Amino acid sequence: MLGRALRQIGHSPLRVYDCRHAAAMTWLQAGAPLGEVARRLGHSVETLVSTYVGALVGDESLANSKIEAAISVGAATEPASGSSSSVTLRRPQAAESA
Repeated sequence: MLGRALRQIGHSPLRVYDCRHAAAMTWLQAGAPLGEVARRLGHSVETLVSTYVGALVGDESLANSKIEAAISVGAATEPASGSSSSVTLRRPQAAESA
C-alpha cells in the first residue's frame, strides 16, 4: 500500500531503514541529547555522530548561544567582592547497559 502510494506521487520506494534514519535526523535536529538518541537507536555516541553528522549542522552557533547565555546569567548572579559562594558539580551518571 505504501509502495503504491509512493509510486503514484513519483517517489522512490522507502525501506524501514529510511524511516529509522529520518527519525534519528529529526531527533537530532530537534536538539535531543546525543546520548539519548544513541540509546534509542542502539548505537554508541561515537557511531551516532559518525553516521548522522549531517544532522548536526548549525550546532556550533547553537552551542555558542547557549554558552553565552550561561555566562551572562553567571556574571549577573556572581557574588559581590569578598563574599563566598559554593558551587555543586554533579558527575554525569554512567550509561546503563541494555
